[in-house]
Amino acid sequence: MTSHTATVVDDLGIMLVFGGYPYHEEAYSLDLTSMKWSCIDNVRYFRYGHSADLIAGSVYLFGGYDGGK
Repeated sequence: MTSHTATVVDDLGIMLVFGGYPYHEEAYSLDLTSMKWSCIDNVRYFRYGHSADLIAGSVYLFGGYDGGK
């Protein structure tokens, strides 16, 4: 997988991984203490080549491409 984002949310002790190519519509969280992955099921749109940033406790996605879907 390429062109995804990984954003660390220090307050929650997790890293969020979203999107990627080819056309991933999933998001995952990694618990940085236990090193266990979880799938986040309520994300249902394609995005790759985007950027992500943590602002005031929320992760925002900017730009990218949805594969024309």
